[in-house]
Amino acid sequence: MIADKQEIPEDFQTYWNQVSPENACTWTVIEKVRGEYDWSGCDRIYYWAQKNNVKFNFRSLLWGTHTPSWLNNLDIDETKKAVENWFDKAAMRYPAPHMIEVINGGSRDSYGHYHSGFGSGNKIIEALGGDNDDYKFIATAFKMARKRWPKAILTLNDYDDYGWKNNQGAEVIKKIQEQGIEDRK
Repeated sequence: MIADKQEIPEDFQTYWNQVSPENACTWTVIEKVRGEYDWSGCDRIYYWAQKNNVKFNFRSLLWGTHTPSWLNNLDIDETKKAVENWFDKAAMRYPAPHMIEVINGGSRDSYGHYHSGFGSGNKIIEALGGDNDDYKFIATAFKMARKRWPKAILTLNDYDDYGWKNNQGAEVIKKIQEQGIEDRK
């Protein structure tokens, strides 16, 4: 993982075949103000990867703690349009990433709280179909990503699942697969 402003070491590809930006590609960094985009941090790492034949992992389309604050003022329909617009803009800018982290921190803990504050202050969960213990909003996000990036590997990042609830990550994957998530083509 390369931090947002960190220089990429000259010998990086000697040791690694994939690069993942820390936060440079998150929605909250790129669209701090609605309709104004700063792709510079993500561009730097994406184009370096392209130039150096290193696989690029776009990180992260939706992350509970990394959503722009302006999203908190939107109703459900406007939130859905904003999410769709974000996915569309990212797909136009980065049409061929090797991998895409679609969701970061979307599972719930044993108290029913989302791992990274998903839905705190905004209506992303409701806008993407809700969650009746089926994680439909995650399945919807994956379907939206698959439509835009048919060949990319789509990933779910819940880094601490195995630290606080051993089977949670596997349960989320099982539930979203039951909703028709397609593999890449």
